[in-house]
Amino acid sequence: MKGTIRSYLSVSQIRKYMTCGMQYYYRYVEGIPEKMGSAVLRGTSVDNAANEHFLKQAQTNKGLTQSQFVDFAVNVHEKEQDSDTFDWEKDDITKDISKDRTSKLAETYHKDFGDKFKAKEVQVELVSVDDGGEEFKGFADFITVDGVIVDNKVKKRNVTPDLTRDLQLVKYADMANVDKVGMAVVQDIATPKTFYHHAEVTQDDKDRVNKRIEHVKSGIANKVFMPAPEGSWACTQKWCSFWEICEFGK
Repeated sequence: MKGTIRSYLSVSQIRKYMTCGMQYYYRYVEGIPEKMGSAVLRGTSVDNAANEHFLKQAQTNKGLTQSQFVDFAVNVHEKEQDSDTFDWEKDDITKDISKDRTSKLAETYHKDFGDKFKAKEVQVELVSVDDGGEEFKGFADFITVDGVIVDNKVKKRNVTPDLTRDLQLVKYADMANVDKVGMAVVQDIATPKTFYHHAEVTQDDKDRVNKRIEHVKSGIANKVFMPAPEGSWACTQKWCSFWEICEFGK
């Protein structure tokens, strides 16, 4: 992979470029793996359990029980926690504490969201191709029977988002040709809480997001990799996996 820009684009790539062009360069051009914190593992664990739950629900009209849901999430955590992807030395909690919190997060998600949604499709692959033949790929967590694209999020803070400007949800709505989006949030705190945000997106919203993506694509094509602004949270040792090798880092 080193030395080649990926042949397709994704929301994660676009967001990485918008956060810091140099981080994009190291991750997607040089192909250097990026270290993640335990919050990503907890989010992945709950997200995978939700995928399994709604997939079973869509197929049999009955999802996982709460204990099955929790066990699934915890098993994902246990399986992945020793991966080189995660940097526990920089984290503020241990693997065991993170696993216990995953259990609480999964329990809370299932209690509040397990029966709230009726999924029609789960882990929906979305692909679009521009005039130049470049692909944009993504996976929507699930689409409900009434045509809402829902994204699961495990987040430390709950800040009410403007979903009409959420790059991922609006782009996915455009690709799936739907107008309703939702975000199912579980707050990653000692006693987890849930929040559900939803919105209808217009063609103007979709056009605005697509223009932003086109600007990013142009920057990548022209090999313009600007660092995050001086003083930005993204340009700090805590939040940048490439701090030790970046000319704008250490």
